[in-house]
Amino acid sequence: MRRQTLNLRTTPDHSLSFNSRKSVFISRMEITRKEGECQKMYGLLFLSIEHFVNREYGGAIWKKILLHANLDEGTAFTTHAMYDNELMVKLAQGCSEVIQDKSPEGYMCYFGKCFFKFCSTYKYDQILMLSGRYFRDFLHEINNLHETIRFGYPKMMSPTFMVKSEDVNGCILCYISRRCGFVEYVIGQLQECAKMFSVELDAKVLSIKDTDNGCQIEYRLNFDNSPFLNQQIAPLEDSTFPDIPSTLFFEVFPMSLFFDKDLKIRQVGKNLQFLFGEKPLKGKKMTSIFTLRRPLSVKFTYDDISHYNRVVFELQFCVLSKVPQENSDPVQMILRGQMEKLPSNEMIAFLCVPLIENVEDLEMKGLYLNDLSMTDNSRDMILVGHQHAPNMELALDKIAQKVNETKIVQRKAEEYQQASRDLLYSVIPKTIGRQLENGENPAKTWKIIDGVTLMFCSITRYSRFVDISKANSTRDFMKNICEIFEWLDKIIEEHKIFKVETKENDGLLLLATGLDGELNHPNEAAKCALELIQSCEKYSRKVLGKEISLEIGMDYGSVVSGVVGLKNYQYCLFGDTVNTASRMDYHSLPGRIQLTQQCRKQLCDIDFVICPRGVREIKGKGMMPTYWLAGIRGDKTTEENRILYEKEFIQDGMTMEKFKLAELKEEEIIKQQKLKAAATETVS
Repeated sequence: MRRQTLNLRTTPDHSLSFNSRKSVFISRMEITRKEGECQKMYGLLFLSIEHFVNREYGGAIWKKILLHANLDEGTAFTTHAMYDNELMVKLAQGCSEVIQDKSPEGYMCYFGKCFFKFCSTYKYDQILMLSGRYFRDFLHEINNLHETIRFGYPKMMSPTFMVKSEDVNGCILCYISRRCGFVEYVIGQLQECAKMFSVELDAKVLSIKDTDNGCQIEYRLNFDNSPFLNQQIAPLEDSTFPDIPSTLFFEVFPMSLFFDKDLKIRQVGKNLQFLFGEKPLKGKKMTSIFTLRRPLSVKFTYDDISHYNRVVFELQFCVLSKVPQENSDPVQMILRGQMEKLPSNEMIAFLCVPLIENVEDLEMKGLYLNDLSMTDNSRDMILVGHQHAPNMELALDKIAQKVNETKIVQRKAEEYQQASRDLLYSVIPKTIGRQLENGENPAKTWKIIDGVTLMFCSITRYSRFVDISKANSTRDFMKNICEIFEWLDKIIEEHKIFKVETKENDGLLLLATGLDGELNHPNEAAKCALELIQSCEKYSRKVLGKEISLEIGMDYGSVVSGVVGLKNYQYCLFGDTVNTASRMDYHSLPGRIQLTQQCRKQLCDIDFVICPRGVREIKGKGMMPTYWLAGIRGDKTTEENRILYEKEFIQDGMTMEKFKLAELKEEEIIKQQKLKAAATETVS
C-alpha cells in the first residue's frame, strides 16, 4: 500500500508551513512507534548526536533536549548499549522545540550528518574511502560495508540499499528498512558521505511505501556521475574466447548453483549436493529448500533478485548434524554470495560459500576443507581461526572484564553525580539549582514568590552550649553543636522542609516551604514545628543530658528570593514576610509556636487547634493579633495546651471582641500593603 509520495528536497520547503511539516513528522513518529516497538539501535548513533549538539549548542541546551525527550538530564549514552528507535525521533523533536532553528525533519537530516562525521573517530571513514574510487561505487557497496560492521555490532539491524538505475546525472536509490521515520536521516548520511568523494549531492524523496517488515523509500540522487560512462563493460575484442565447461566452473565454485525464472534449480555444485545426501536438488524449487535471509524485504522472486546483482545475498537452510548426538536437531546453514544474472539463457547463478565459524562447526555440518573453494579465503579463515581460538577467547574474556569494569565506573560516576546534585539541592531549591546547572547567571534566579511559609526556630538560652570556656575540650564542644543540629536536620528532612539558613552562633534556623510550588505546604510546616517542639524533651535528656527548648515563629506571604555571588552560592530570602516571621520567633516563648494572622488562615482547622494569644506590640509592625499553635486536634497534649493558652488569654485582660477588632484592622493593613505592592509592580 502506498503511504505517501513526497517531493522534499533537503533544503526547507517554504511552501509547507512549520506546523504542516511538524504534523507530517509526528505521523511518521506514530508509525515508528507502532512498527518499531521492539526494535532498538546501538548507542553509537546517540553518542554522535550528544557530541555535536554539545559542541555546537552547549551542555545546557543538551540537558533541556534530554528532559524534552523524557530522559534524565544526566543521561549518558554508551556505544554498545541498545536504545529504542523512537528515542531518535524524540530527540529530533526536542532539538526543534528547544533550539527552534530547524524542523524535526531538519534535525533528523542533521543527525545523519553527525553520525557520519562522528564515525571518523572509529576509523570507519577509512573503510568507506576504500569502498571504491567514486561515489557510485560506494552506493553499490553500502550493503557489503554493513556486513563488515556487523562483526563489531552483532545486534545491528542494517537496512538494504539498491541502485535501481543510473545515468550521468545520478541514480535512483532504493532504501529498505525495518525502521520507519528515518527518511531525512538517510539523506544526511548520504550528503556527508558524498563530501568525502568531493561530490555535491542533491536528494529528493520519490516515494515511501509500507512493506510487511517496515518501509521502502526511493530517492533520486542528483550528482556528477560521469564515471558511470567510463565503467560500462566493453565487449571482448577476441571473439574466439572459449566457452567454460560446467565441470570446470563447479570446480572453481563447488558450492554454487543455477536456477531459472521459475526458481527451479537447473544445476548444482557437487559439494553443495553432498550436504543433502541422496536427495537431489536439481529440479527442486528454491523456495522449498532455502529461506532468503538477506537482503531485507526483498521478495524471493526471479525479477526482484535480478535487480540486486551487486548485493550480498544470504540463503538459509537446514541439514542434519553429522556429529552423533542423542537429540540430533537440524543444523542451520547459511550460504553467502552474489547473484549474477545470465542474460543468454535467463538463469541466475548464485556464486556462494558456506558461513563456517570454526573447525567444530565444519565437522557438525558434514563439510571438509576439500569441499571449500581454493579461490577464496574460506579455508584459511577456518584454519587461522582454529589456531587463534585460545587467544581470541582470552581477548574476549579481557574485553568482558573491561566492559564490567566500565559499567562499575559508570555506575559510580552516576552515584557521585547524583550525590553532588543532592548536595546542591540541599542548599538551593531544585528549580534554582537546575537553572545554575544549565549555566544561567545567578542574577537571573531572582524572583518574587507568592505564598511561602516561613519558620524561624531558635534554641532557648543557646549560649549555654556555645560557651567554649566551659567545655571539657574543643572536641566535646564541637560534638555538642553537631549533635544538636543533626537532630534538627533529621526532623526537617523527614517533612521535606527546605532549610534556608543556619546560624550556629545564635542557635537560629530559617526554614521555608512553597519555594518550588509544593501543595499543602503550610500544614506540613506546622507539623514539622510541632514535632521539633515535642522531640526536645526526649532528645535533650537522652542524648545531651541537658534541657533544650525551642521557640518558633511562623508567617505566610510573599518573598524575594535568589542566589547571591558567583562562587560559594548563598541562597537568600528578603521581604516583609521574613522580618515578620523573625519577630514572631523573637516574641515567642520556650516550647511554643507563635503564628501571624496570615499564617493562621492557611492552616486547616480540622487538623490543628489554634488559640488566640492576644494583641502584641511587635517591633517595626505595631500592634498585631497573634496566635499559639496548640497542636494536632485530638492529641492529649494539644488539649492541655489549649486550656493553658485560653487561661492566659483571659488573664491578660483580653476579650474576643477586642481581638476580633484587632483582626479586622490587621486585615485592612494587609489589604493596603498588597494594593501598594501591585501598583509598584505595574509602574516598574
